[in-house]
Amino acid sequence: MNDRIKELAKEARLMTGWPVGEVEYQKFAELIVRECIQNIRDNMEIAKVDTLGDKDLFLETLRTSGHFYITELERHFGVE
Repeated sequence: MNDRIKELAKEARLMTGWPVGEVEYQKFAELIVRECIQNIRDNMEIAKVDTLGDKDLFLETLRTSGHFYITELERHFGVE
């Protein structure tokens, strides 16, 4: 388990030493999905900064694809 996953598990209260239930597992899953969405958003922001002349169409396609995947992840996992 990488450090970020451990941090998310702690935030979801999975690593307290106490028994965990459905609420904690749902929170953990939600945190992972939100992390994925944020990663896509961050990469879309990098693409905006790197816009140079002829790359406009490519970067617009990248941004559009990013928005599609964010929406699809949110819909699929029920995270808004």
